Amino acid sequence: MATEEGKRAVREIRETLGRIAAREADAEGAMRGAVADLQREARRLLADVGGFRADRLRQILSGLDALEREYGQEALRRMRPLLREGADLGEELVDRVLGTRLIQFAPGAVSRTVLEASEGVTASLIRDIGGDAARAIRREVTLGATGVRSYAEVVDAIGANLEDPGPFVSLAARSDAIARTEIGRLAAIASQGRQEQAVQSVPDLEKMWAHGAVGPLSRPTHLAIHGQVRRVSEDFDLPAINAGRQGVLTESAPFPRHPSLSAANSVNCLCQSVPHRAAWGLGAPELRMLGARRPQAGVVF
Repeated sequence: MATEEGKRAVREIRETLGRIAAREADAEGAMRGAVADLQREARRLLADVGGFRADRLRQILSGLDALEREYGQEALRRMRPLLREGADLGEELVDRVLGTRLIQFAPGAVSRTVLEASEGVTASLIRDIGGDAARAIRREVTLGATGVRSYAEVVDAIGANLEDPGPFVSLAARSDAIARTEIGRLAAIASQGRQEQAVQSVPDLEKMWAHGAVGPLSRPTHLAIHGQVRRVSEDFDLPAINAGRQGVLTESAPFPRHPSLSAANSVNCLCQSVPHRAAWGLGAPELRMLGARRPQAGVVF
């Protein structure tokens, strides 16, 4: 049976995990907004040019280059503060549970170097989306310039919104995955760093793998290890996805979404590593509570 301290820890962890999930949702909205802006501006560019004569074709291609650059800059501008909030919340996840035990340690488990490196990875992924969008539009423009498609068909192929069939549907899904994966990854990096500091003051501190709510993005393999406990310095062990094809049965990592994990086990992951102590006496009811952090996903584990 959970102690009062254990019950308080679960409440603090659950509330902070909910805030991390909210930042992930904010990041999804920010990235989708940037993709929608790119789509809208591409349609406007074609509408302003009005055809595929040679001089207009050069104007279109030059304009697409500019839109690609602007998209990358704007998307990263929107993401940067959310990435930093994710890192702050990862530290807060540990601080709120252990409280005054961490007073000797200054905040900042995630160094500026790590944060900048993470921003660099996110910027690269964002550029990939912008580049793929521009290439998809150029293909449509080429079909129009060679007479395979009419001007109206090219404009329609770009789509009027992110729900219309066309290249931007898949790009929007990719932007969602980047947003939730990178925000959660930074939170996990920060949480691990803070726990490594905390164990110096709390020798019995452990960490536990916590899955979010069950929904379309849930992996059965991640649900299976919900509640797995490890020493702070040890790796979690999780089943490899597509193990039969790859010949690998398990993967190990110090926290969810770790860069060493395969994309199948890290992209769109909803899990976090949270503080744990055996003295808290956490059982099945508390584990179910920790799974209820993403209500929009539906059923709670």
